[in-house]
Amino acid sequence: MVFSFLVISILTSPVTLTVQDTSGTPVPGAWVGTTDGAGIAQTDGSGTVILPDGITVDSIVVSRIGFAPWTGLVPSEPLVIYLRSVPVPSGVVISVTAGRRASTGHVPSTVYLESDALDELSLGGFRSLPGRSAGLSVREYGGSMPVTSLSIRGGDPGQVSWFVDGHRIDSARDGSPSGLLDPAIFGSMEVSRGGGSAWPGGGLAGAVSYRSEAPGMPARISLGADSRGGVRTLGRFTVSGQRIGLGLRRLRGAGETRGFSGSGIITGTSGSFRYGFLGSFSDGDVEDPDWAVPAGGHRTQTGLDGWAGLRTGSFLHGFGIRFGRMGYTAESPEPLDDVHRDGALDLRTSVDFPAGFLSVTAGGGVRSEWLESTSLGSRRRITFECSAEAECLAGPVALSAASLGEFGDRGISPGLRISAGVPLTDPELRLHVSAARSFHNPSFNDLFWPLDAFAKGNPDLKPETSWEAEAGLTLRAFDLLDAASTAFLARTDDLIIWLPGAGGIWSPENISRALRAGIETSLHLEYGRWELTGNFTWLDATDLTEGSVNYGLRLPYRPEYTWGAGGSVTLIDWLDIGLSAFGSGLRFTNSSQTAALPVYTVLSGSVRADLPIGGWSLVLYATNALDEEYEETDGYPGQPRTIGLYINWMEE
Repeated sequence: MVFSFLVISILTSPVTLTVQDTSGTPVPGAWVGTTDGAGIAQTDGSGTVILPDGITVDSIVVSRIGFAPWTGLVPSEPLVIYLRSVPVPSGVVISVTAGRRASTGHVPSTVYLESDALDELSLGGFRSLPGRSAGLSVREYGGSMPVTSLSIRGGDPGQVSWFVDGHRIDSARDGSPSGLLDPAIFGSMEVSRGGGSAWPGGGLAGAVSYRSEAPGMPARISLGADSRGGVRTLGRFTVSGQRIGLGLRRLRGAGETRGFSGSGIITGTSGSFRYGFLGSFSDGDVEDPDWAVPAGGHRTQTGLDGWAGLRTGSFLHGFGIRFGRMGYTAESPEPLDDVHRDGALDLRTSVDFPAGFLSVTAGGGVRSEWLESTSLGSRRRITFECSAEAECLAGPVALSAASLGEFGDRGISPGLRISAGVPLTDPELRLHVSAARSFHNPSFNDLFWPLDAFAKGNPDLKPETSWEAEAGLTLRAFDLLDAASTAFLARTDDLIIWLPGAGGIWSPENISRALRAGIETSLHLEYGRWELTGNFTWLDATDLTEGSVNYGLRLPYRPEYTWGAGGSVTLIDWLDIGLSAFGSGLRFTNSSQTAALPVYTVLSGSVRADLPIGGWSLVLYATNALDEEYEETDGYPGQPRTIGLYINWMEE
């Protein structure tokens, strides 16, 4: 009764309410209404809405496609409501705003992973990511300092871009982020599948975008260890309006090598100015494949990134800088001490303006990348870009188009993307279609790797280009079921692949053409105390180089299919049990399809108990619970069974 009186009192005078996602980004177009279904208002482009005079309700409902509905009392100061992104493929084109700092809206097929899912990635490794998203295959191997190789829709790992709050963190050296970042220090992550080179920094095959948490999110602390000697500590909290995430881990490789890593992020805002800093360091032993002579390798990595954005009227100015260092030492076949230092500087300006029924964003920027390496020498690269994007704001059909031109040392590369979302039975059934032209420049490793006993770079490589189309359906029924199915077809020209040559020396080459095709399906069902998820991807990635002996054969390490499934149930109010599994089909390890890695399935489980002390809980988990023996890549075994116990605290 008291709460009802307070809400009625608040709403008898105008109230300005702000709706944001968990990273603090405004959510435009969110519906605000009463619990009996009556509409009140809709948020504007900045995520705000003014609740009118005289509204007398006990609670309100806030909903938006792509987010979980929110129901509750109108909050007191600050008047902010946070919406959680739906953690399954939405399959729809979500409106883009200048404040949106990640890939949402640029690529229709995007998976949203919230903090609980990132905790699982932190504990089980990126190898479990295909269990959360269709269209992915992951290899994570090489010891306590693992190499993470992420392929999206059969694309090469180098064709994937990595971001934090819209700031690029991938290195021009090999296309990977510097250091071992703990996913759990971030608030959420987006994995976008499909051509994205029509927007700044977008990858040819897709993008992974970490997103920081909003300062208003509750603080959290986690501490625990596992049966193989791994230890993790984690904290996310707010200090003086700045959101901070910190993580420290002791690591153990599949071959019992040891290492450690630490990572941290700080983000904040001051009026129209936003900024962030990201740091990481790691140190550990490297494991060799079972077919090679052990080299006693040891690797260290450090990374430091900073970014900022300033909005002045319709203009948004962005700045980003990154530094990375990797050191590798080995004892055999001869002593080796190799050090790579690399960095990048980004400057960009964009402007938003209305054009009739269109919302248009145009911009330009420059990116400077450099490398100082004992093996690759001193390398520099500068690229200039200009881009434009338009979104239709009229009618129930969501239309958007974007283009980007990039000029650098490899010439001019154009990127295009057109997408549409059509409600068939709005909002329960929706059709989305898109087409894109994407590109990817070769890395410094591809171009300049020096001749050694195993490999040699190729300075004559051309950029890869790709034409891609996709079409899919998304079903959302009664807030119980989300299901999506998407078919895609992509033709890549001048595909860069490392192939063995004379004397067994591997070198990258532009093969003339490759075709990638597949169907992705996923579902998410939540009813009462039960929650079920699942996905399946069929993939065909073949070499179409005319005259090649490999014509029509599957590209190496592209699985025939991948799948994942999971379920959880709340047995009683304080006890949850969860099971998950993921697996991969046959993967050939050579271009002639004469050698392959077998099919495998990995099963994991967890039990969560909320303690009778405010905000505390215990989590007992087991990854690879059946101790399945499998190979993630040729000669590298997957992680054995690991059992862990963690205690968590979350601010109430």
